[in-house]
Amino acid sequence: MKSLQLLGTDVSDRKFYALDLDRLVDWPARLDVRSPHFVLFVACDAGRLDVDTIATFAETTLDQGLAYLCAWGPDCERVHDIFDECQVMRSLDLPRDQDKGVLMTTWHDTETLEDALDFFFRCAVPNKDFAPVCTAWIAAFVGSSEHAGKMRSLLYAWLGQKR
Repeated sequence: MKSLQLLGTDVSDRKFYALDLDRLVDWPARLDVRSPHFVLFVACDAGRLDVDTIATFAETTLDQGLAYLCAWGPDCERVHDIFDECQVMRSLDLPRDQDKGVLMTTWHDTETLEDALDFFFRCAVPNKDFAPVCTAWIAAFVGSSEHAGKMRSLLYAWLGQKR
């Protein structure tokens, strides 16, 4: 696993990070993004992952302040569904007055990597309760150095950064 890397900041002050993971279970226990909430793009082959692995990942990211999830790759709809289920189960345990906002989730199973990442970069907007304090956008690449390189290149280009 490599560490979280700041790629750059866009004109609206969103900070974009990249994280390469060999496996989903390598997700860090602590994120140093200086934002209480974050938007996550996760690219992985979820067809090889069991429900418990995805649910543990979902719970960890929710604990860390996840506000929006974009999932891409084989079986990404299942990742989306498991995140939604985890969020619903959490909300059932909270009194109505302690609801802390709505987790937004999307899956991009029929889109190219570039189109899905473009959605994450340009269109993923957290719920109104999270948006004012959500300044971190994290693109996580699981198990594919080829995809990781392509995603980094696209994000650098869109941020107007030199690599």
